Amino acid sequence: MDRIIRCQPATDVRIRAEEVGAGRKAEGYAAVFDSWTVLGKGPGYEVREIIRRGAFKNALAERQDVRALWNHDPNYLLGRTKAGTLRLREDPRGLRVSIDLPDTGMGRDVAESLARGDASQMSFAFLPREGGEVTTTRRADGLEVVEVEIRDVDLYDVAIVTYPAYRDTSVELVQRSVGGRTPREAKALRVAEVRSRFRALEARSEAAAAAGGRR
Repeated sequence: MDRIIRCQPATDVRIRAEEVGAGRKAEGYAAVFDSWTVLGKGPGYEVREIIRRGAFKNALAERQDVRALWNHDPNYLLGRTKAGTLRLREDPRGLRVSIDLPDTGMGRDVAESLARGDASQMSFAFLPREGGEVTTTRRADGLEVVEVEIRDVDLYDVAIVTYPAYRDTSVELVQRSVGGRTPREAKALRVAEVRSRFRALEARSEAAAAAGGRR
């Protein structure tokens, strides 16, 4: 059975610099719980899906070896749980993701796409475990509605994606403070210090010139 890929809102996916010169992290949600999405629709039918809380509990407890990818492409590896460069956890909201982006061309490209807001959502690839997928069919508003509940899965990868199925999402660039200041504030402080030192040097030079003129 082929693994299934589902795109979910990557609400609060963010990239941050740990400190000046250090690597960057991508953080967000590869899945959000208890939020219906329409997977497909046509004349007379609609297919909806929802991820229930606890869907990843067993996969995480078993420490399944999960990769972080760009657009689910295994050629673009961004992190891995086995290596400690990808960290996953369930919280009340969904599947929380933290990726240590590699200092590679691809890693820097992904960081730039996140920083610009061009990439803002995530997805995950999975297979339902036995009894982990429940499907019901009902009629509503003249449609045959197929509802799929995902309750327990084996997890293969999480991915930052270009085209998600879930589009209700947001992203922001967050940089951790450096010495209690943001990088921008730290840079402004350094510029101010340089200017202050330059003015002090100018003042000393002017004072020395004035003293020499009085001799």
